Amino acid sequence: MSFADFSFASAPFAAQVEDNVTVALTGVSSVIALQNLIISGDGNISVTAAEDQLDLVLGTAIAQAGANVAVIGQGISFNTGAADATGDANVFPTGVNSAVNLGNATVAANADVPVTGIQANFTLANLGVIAWEEVNTGVTSDWREVITLPNVTNGLTLYATRTAFTSFDTPPSIRQNSITFQTDPTGILLRSSYSEGEIWWELGGTGQGAYSGISKINNQYYIRFRSGRGNVDSQVQSDSSDFAVVDLDITNSSVSNFFNDQRHVVTWSIDVDNNKLLLWIDNTLVIDYDATANGGSVTENGQWNGGNEGSYGQQFSIIAGETNTYDGGATQYQYSGPSDSIQAGSSFFQFNSTVINSTWTDVDTSVNNNWTEVNDRYVA
Repeated sequence: MSFADFSFASAPFAAQVEDNVTVALTGVSSVIALQNLIISGDGNISVTAAEDQLDLVLGTAIAQAGANVAVIGQGISFNTGAADATGDANVFPTGVNSAVNLGNATVAANADVPVTGIQANFTLANLGVIAWEEVNTGVTSDWREVITLPNVTNGLTLYATRTAFTSFDTPPSIRQNSITFQTDPTGILLRSSYSEGEIWWELGGTGQGAYSGISKINNQYYIRFRSGRGNVDSQVQSDSSDFAVVDLDITNSSVSNFFNDQRHVVTWSIDVDNNKLLLWIDNTLVIDYDATANGGSVTENGQWNGGNEGSYGQQFSIIAGETNTYDGGATQYQYSGPSDSIQAGSSFFQFNSTVINSTWTDVDTSVNNNWTEVNDRYVA
């Protein structure tokens, strides 16, 4: 074989490709930074890379190729502010956490975010409102001004504490002297209207006795207070009586404001020295009955009650004047009870003397003023 038999020149520095010869390009390696790769040729060129790869550090990647490129999700991390997440993949905010000390927290998100509660911690202290700063809100309300007076029994020595609906009595030495009784702070329920009278307390009986309660006289209701002779026919004061009895209409302006379906402290005093029957409601004197001026006496044979036991809230034995119904039911002076206006277990205080100063000036503690409602602002 001679050199002329070969299809190329003998020189090693050049090669010529004959026509119709197929040359396979087995691979293309391209390294790029930030630009596009474009490949073109007259022959068939196969790119056989295993995958398309783009390495990016910063910026937005847009993938365009014959192969499928899936966007698997977007992640957004933030600390504070509002997050707006959009994308082909579903992005769920799992919750919003808002911590506040004072004020209102507003939470808005596509997800349901429960607000579990607001907690406020207070330190125990004395809160006092000294004066209101007037702020007119256009709303008016009626307020009852309350004036707290000293307890009328201040200065008296407590002799005994009686319990409601139980019996008690008084020895002869006490029956001959002045005495004062007072309810405990639970008081007596004073109703705005009555369908029947009621007993508050009683001691003694038809010989001598004392009684107080609500009476019905000609279908009208009265505060009734009596002492001395306890005969059945002794129901109305007369010049020849050796007993004292007073009835005060509950609609009288001096007491009507107390009959408001609320509980009130009631105090009674049988003043033997001055021959008076006295009664206070919430330390306001409402009855100051002078038996002498009306031809009566708070005692019979020197005693305001006899030897029969009595009770607070109900009859225990015989009631002074008894509990008969008169005038066909339109009038009944005394009731036997038990009274549902007095709480079971409440106390009835006994002082073996009259109130120190039985001369009292009537003080109106029920002044109704028209106040302008204010916002929650005060000077402390």
